[in-house]
Order: sequence, then C-alpha cells, then structure tokens
Amino acid sequence: MSSSATGFDGTPYRETLIALKRELPDVPRHDLPSFFSCAASLSVELPEQLRQHVSRFQSHGNDDGFLSITGWPLDEDTLPATPDCTPAPVDRPLLDMEAWIALISAALGKATGYRENRAGSVLQDVYPIRDAHVLTANNYQTELRYHTEMAYHVEQPDYLVIGCSRADHAHVARTLIASVRKVARQLDEDHRRLLRSVPLPWHVDLAFRGGTDPDPVTHLLLLTEDDDVLRYDRALIRPSEAGQAREALLAFSAAVDHLASSIRLRPGDIIIVDNYRTAHARTPFAPQFDGTDRWLNRIFVRSQNDSQHPHAEIVPFQLREADPG
Repeated sequence: MSSSATGFDGTPYRETLIALKRELPDVPRHDLPSFFSCAASLSVELPEQLRQHVSRFQSHGNDDGFLSITGWPLDEDTLPATPDCTPAPVDRPLLDMEAWIALISAALGKATGYRENRAGSVLQDVYPIRDAHVLTANNYQTELRYHTEMAYHVEQPDYLVIGCSRADHAHVARTLIASVRKVARQLDEDHRRLLRSVPLPWHVDLAFRGGTDPDPVTHLLLLTEDDDVLRYDRALIRPSEAGQAREALLAFSAAVDHLASSIRLRPGDIIIVDNYRTAHARTPFAPQFDGTDRWLNRIFVRSQNDSQHPHAEIVPFQLREADPG
C-alpha cells in the first residue's frame, strides 16, 4: 500500500470494499434518499486508513486541491455500454463505481443534485455527446475550460467526487486541476490585491439560464483575503468585462495554465476535488461512439447536513448575491 498527501492506493482493501457494495441497494434510483442513507451508514466501515486520509483532506486540504484514490474494484467485463442519454434509467442496476463514489460522498457530506442541471440527477454520468456545447462536460472536441463548479450558486458544492468507469480509447484525456494555494503565490501583490477587492462579473452555466432572466449575472471576488477560496471560470468571467481587474485576471489565468496538475484517470480511479480551492478542466479526446467511450461517474457534495434529507438532496437554482466591492 502507498499513500501521500494527494494519493492513496485502495488495492489492499478490495475484498472489504466488495463486501460493502453487496450491502447497498441494487437499484439506487428507485429510492435515492434511502440509497444514500444506507451509504452513509456503511461509509463508517470503509477501511480506517482510507477514512483517515479522506478526513485529513476534508479538514486541511492540500496544496494540490485534490485527493486521488486508486485501486477500486471494477469489473469491466460486466460494465454496460457507455450511456448515450441523461438521466440514467431509473431501473439501472448499481454500478461498481457508483457504489464507491457514493460511499466516499457520504463520508464527506450531502450528495446533491441541481434541479435545472441534468434533470436533477444526483448520481451523474459524464460521457461524450455529439455536437455537445463547449461549456458542458459532454464536450470532447475542445478543452473543457477551467472552472469552479457553480461558484455563482448559493448551494455551491464543496466537493466533486469523480470516478472512472471507462477511459478514452487513446488514453489521452487529462483532467487538469489548478489549486488556489499554488496559483495565488505566483501573483504579484498588486494582482492579488485587485482579485481580493474587486468583484468580477459572473454569468451562469447554460442549464441555469432562461425563465424571467435569460442571462443572470452576479459579481464575486476571485480570491478571498487569505487566498484560501477560489471562484474562477474561464468562460463565465469575461476579461472584457473585468474592468480594472482585467490585467490581474489575465495574469491569474496564465498562472493556472502553468501550474495545474494533470491527471489521467484510469478505470478504478477516483478523485475528490476541493471545489472551494480549485478550478478544473479537461483536455480534448476522440470518442468512437461505439459503446466503449470514456465514462466518468460523478457526485456533487455539500458539507452541510442540516435538512430533512440529510444524505441526498435536489436543490433549485438560486443566484449568489454579489460580493461588496
């Protein structure tokens, strides 16, 4: 077994993990609250060293902004075809990777779906779609831009738990993660001051546009005073609208490109991404649309656990109020 600040090898615990999966409901979408309640009960039975590693990351984070856990059991021979529609069928049996990310998510907090996004799915599939918009995770032809997930949303997720069920054919797709702790240190003091004090205009993702306001906009600080919270999106914060902080924003973007970690996800890999201290992206790849394309499984997690549904919840869109400038 090996572990580090950013990585943990779960291979030695294969039999323990398989036994835990057997105790989860076989068809999670029949009753998601019950499924995640069961996952929460079972999460305390995850191997102690793994739980400690996750707990340390939740309490203190790390300079890279993510935790990688490899070696999760995955039976690729029984894995169904990569999906071609969202949401997943209600009667789809529990996948190996769905079980593992549910257990990890339950250890971190509340699994969260967003009503207007992916039909409110809590257990999400991420896969290539022909002609997908460049701002969606289903795009594959261009780099998925660096972004902090839903920083403009009142119920911003604290973590992304992402598991790989199937890699791309050529093994070229890379997940890129930029940590505020690395990037902010590279900025000069004037740029840090501007990004801590001048709120930037934020548009919102496609899923949350429409209704009475076709283009909601708020204004948020990119950095906090101690540089420990990051709100960044290369497409939704537009340099032409950034005013006096435009130069600082461009410098920040250049540092992101230079300092981001690059991860090639393989089947059986999971990453936990700190969504308050990072922005992430993905490099292009070439799908074949033959049922064996790249397939990730994802859960958004909020640390709060104070509603009547303590382990899973679907929340409506609510735009975050502007930061004072």
